[in-house]
Amino acid sequence: MMRAALQRAWLASLVPAERRYRWALKHPEAAQLGLLRRACKSGGAYSDDHRLHTIDSLGAWQSKVPIVDYDTLAPYLERARAGERTALSRDPITLFERSGGSTGTTTKLIPYNAGLLADFAAATGPWLAQMYRRFALVGTRAYWSLSPVVQGAKVTDGGVPIGMADDTEYFGPVRRFVLAKTMAVDPSVMHAPDFVTWRRVTLDQLLAADDLGFISVWSPTFLTVLLDGLRPRWPRLRLVSCWTDGPAAAQLAALSDILPGVPIQPKGLLATEGVVSLPYGDGPGTALALTSHLLEMIDLAHPERRPLLPHELRVGGEYSPLLTTRGGLVRYHLKDIVRCVAPLRIQFVGKLDQISDQVGEKIHARQVELALASSRHTFVLLAPVMVDGRASYCLYLEGADDPDAVARALDVHLMSGHAYRYARELGQLGPLRVAVVHDGRERALRALIEAGQRAGDIKPSLLDSRSIWSSIFGIGRAV
Repeated sequence: MMRAALQRAWLASLVPAERRYRWALKHPEAAQLGLLRRACKSGGAYSDDHRLHTIDSLGAWQSKVPIVDYDTLAPYLERARAGERTALSRDPITLFERSGGSTGTTTKLIPYNAGLLADFAAATGPWLAQMYRRFALVGTRAYWSLSPVVQGAKVTDGGVPIGMADDTEYFGPVRRFVLAKTMAVDPSVMHAPDFVTWRRVTLDQLLAADDLGFISVWSPTFLTVLLDGLRPRWPRLRLVSCWTDGPAAAQLAALSDILPGVPIQPKGLLATEGVVSLPYGDGPGTALALTSHLLEMIDLAHPERRPLLPHELRVGGEYSPLLTTRGGLVRYHLKDIVRCVAPLRIQFVGKLDQISDQVGEKIHARQVELALASSRHTFVLLAPVMVDGRASYCLYLEGADDPDAVARALDVHLMSGHAYRYARELGQLGPLRVAVVHDGRERALRALIEAGQRAGDIKPSLLDSRSIWSSIFGIGRAV
């Protein structure tokens, strides 16, 4: 009774955020232009250097303010890491969060401050309010992704903290208090000494929670690995929230087998850098986060043209988002690919920068996804290997009826690309290899945790450019 009363009071506090968001859905251009005016007054060294305070229109914004990526912002990020907490925004940086979006070797540290967390809350508030109403979750407990703590530096050289303890830190203090009172697993599990202990303790508490109503994770693989071999029965479980688009789509069948009949809600496109979309309303995909950040979209069919605002997107078109956030990222190119599936609604497609290039072959994750779309498997990963001093690739497969046939089909598809075919013909790149693996998801998850990623943040990918996989799965046989 007390839990339900606490949740009802908390949900009442979300009404203003939901009301503002519903207004923005009806007036998207006005909502976004309001965020543009806010961005022009952001302050901080970056804002001053680019004279954002002198900009008074969208046209001036798009003509005078450069599009940037992480490397472009490196000088300001370095100043922030060294302790200059207003290098990017007037609102001081309170911590850096590791980005889980890259398959490269460099960990990106994204600046966070109170303004950015408020921007996240502008999206999570409407989502939670509608979700609790629609799925009758009042009175139940929830499981929020609680990953083993990442090892490594906890502060930058300038003394700025690195990393959040868990996913609930994206919410404000009141929401965190309510969530803490309704969590099915104690947060102390994050400090388990190893993966095996973390899984055992988490499962013990989860399986004892007969009032579990909601599960929120990022990757469906995280949950299938956690529940591997189990068929849990939670009589009040009404919803799972996780990624459902792009490479994650292939993993949903395994999750549905474990939790039959439980609805799976798309997570939306929430990056470490900011939020692009949220699960709200009806229709395909997820709704654009119109009250969180200024969103611009590069039209991938016409990248030379000016980026579009949300209300200008064409249904069926593919785009790549630019974010301007109160964390200090200004026209930051979030190198994702999204498809507009309905007015103001998008679906994640893949990553623009998910490329492996050892000798000039430039394999893109989207190529691998298209080549394997019709094949049957429970785990798949293409990764570089070295064989007798020569670069090559190995396709790691689990659950395929004919692994060699799957690998040959992939090789044919890749050979249709000039760069890959040229590298093969010159002998710079050896023949494609294939290896049948067992417990692939769990072994891959463990490897990435040991490499420093948080389990709950690991994004599913069919292509990984790191060289760690041959030591985990071997180098396979040539096809």
